[in-house]
Amino acid sequence: MKRLVLVFLSLILMSLLAVPILAQDATAEATAGMSQIAMSNGTTLAIIDGTGGGSSGMGNELYSLSTDGKTGKSLKKFAQSASYFNQVSWSPDGTRLLYFSVDSPGLLMTDADGGNVQTLPFPATLFDWAPDGKTVTAASGGGGSWSVVNVGADMSDMKPVMTISGMDYLDYIRWSADGKWLAYVGTPTGNKDNDEELHIIDSTGSNDQVIVPAGKIERYAMWSPDGTQIAYIGEGGKAGKGLTIVDIASKKTTVVAADANAADWSPDGTQFAYASSAGKLFIVGVDGKKPTALKIPAEVKGQIVAIAWQPQASS
Repeated sequence: MKRLVLVFLSLILMSLLAVPILAQDATAEATAGMSQIAMSNGTTLAIIDGTGGGSSGMGNELYSLSTDGKTGKSLKKFAQSASYFNQVSWSPDGTRLLYFSVDSPGLLMTDADGGNVQTLPFPATLFDWAPDGKTVTAASGGGGSWSVVNVGADMSDMKPVMTISGMDYLDYIRWSADGKWLAYVGTPTGNKDNDEELHIIDSTGSNDQVIVPAGKIERYAMWSPDGTQIAYIGEGGKAGKGLTIVDIASKKTTVVAADANAADWSPDGTQFAYASSAGKLFIVGVDGKKPTALKIPAEVKGQIVAIAWQPQASS
C-alpha cells in the first residue's frame, strides 16, 4: 500500500514539474500550531508521533520537544494520519522546519518562530533541505528511474539535479552537510524480497555506491555532521530495528541501540536522540553507553516515528 500511494503522489508531482511554483499561505490552523517552537538552536527535537506508530510507520502529530525533556509543544495535528510520510527536516541554520502534510497534501515550511508558513504545492514525500538552506530537494518517479529536483525555499526556480536509476522504489533521501553527496534508501530493481539498500551518490549524479547491502537496513539515512558516517535503522537487533552507524570508508558497522524506531544525530556528532519501539525517548552517546531517558509529555501519544535534532546556527 505504501508504494502504491507513493507512486500515485509521484505521478502527480511529475505532472507539476513544468508548472511554475507559487508561494501559498498555509491554513490559519498551521500558523497557530507553529507559534511556540523553541528558538534556542540545538536544543529542540522535532518529532512525529501517533497512535498508528510502529512497524507500519504511521504518525499523526508533529511535536516540538526540548532536549532536556522539560518543555514541549504540539505543532500540528493531522486530520488524516501522516501515515507513511514520516519525515521532518530542520533547515541547516536551525530556523525553519520542513515536513509533509497528508491534509494538504504537500510540503509545509515555517520559520522557527511560527511565522511565514508556506506550502510547496506538490505532494513530494521524498525531500530534504539542501545544505545551502535556500533550496529544497525533492524526488519523484518509479519503475527504475527517479528524478531529483531542487526548488527555491521561496517556491521559485525548480531545477533538475540528477536521475537515480536502478531503483523500483525510494524510501528516503538526505544530503551530506557539505552538499557533495546524497544518501538514499531504496529497493533495487529485481529484488523479489523488496529488501532495501543504502546508497550514496555524488552531487553530479555520478559515483553511485552501495554502503549497506539489501536486507541489512530498515529505513532512514542520517549523515554524521562531519560526513564520514551514516546512521540508519537496521534489520536485526532486539526488536529488529537497531540504530546502527556505518563508516563510509571502511563499511564497518556499529550498533548504538538494539531497539530503535527513529533517531537523529546531535549537531556536534557526539550523541543521538532515539525512540524505542515502546515509545520511549533517549539521549545516548555514539558509543551507545548509558542512555538517558527523556520525560515525554503525556500529550505525546503512541510511538515516535521520526526525529530531527535542531542544528546550531553558524556564528
